Amino acid sequence: ISSYLPPCHLLVPSSWSSPRSVLLRISSYRPLCYRLWYHGKTMIIEARFGNGTIVLLAVGIFASWKQDGTWIGGETAENTAFMWRQLNTTSVGKWLSKDSGKLTVITVRGTAILKGLLDTMPHVDVVFCAFHIIANINKHCKANGAPVLHKTGSRTNPATEPMFWAAQAARTVREFETNMKQLKAHNKVAFEYLNAIPMSWNWS
Repeated sequence: ISSYLPPCHLLVPSSWSSPRSVLLRISSYRPLCYRLWYHGKTMIIEARFGNGTIVLLAVGIFASWKQDGTWIGGETAENTAFMWRQLNTTSVGKWLSKDSGKLTVITVRGTAILKGLLDTMPHVDVVFCAFHIIANINKHCKANGAPVLHKTGSRTNPATEPMFWAAQAARTVREFETNMKQLKAHNKVAFEYLNAIPMSWNWS
């Protein structure tokens, strides 16, 4: 089904059936520019199955424009919510409903995406993308004069990125806390950034 829905062009499969063992992933808003006359942002929703198959579920293209010298439109909670509402009207909608069972969505911590998702799909379990988190940690460390998480190290300066991934992959609270304490001992700025993320959210 392809329908033009100003200011968004939404593309979804014409038919859909899926087991519940699947994750939905929302990409961050990406800039879009066509020559000099069109500016906007794109958002992509993918379905990821347990066997590794990835299905492109929806693409939203949202216009941006300047008003009084400021860019508006594009990446907003309203546009994110609009995309999910439209997706719920397609053949995918029944599968996305609360009555269909547990649904997990992997996304970034962007305010617009998260608010728009939870406003329209409050029943989903949200998991933050660990790759985006680690990129943001390194930006935060640089801005605060701290070393970034690094993959290699030495006896006196151990690698800190593996500490992050060990915490991310922890299967018990004790294992998670042990790895977080280790990270804190070697990079307090990175630890404090991670520790500020509410524990009700997961990383993946």
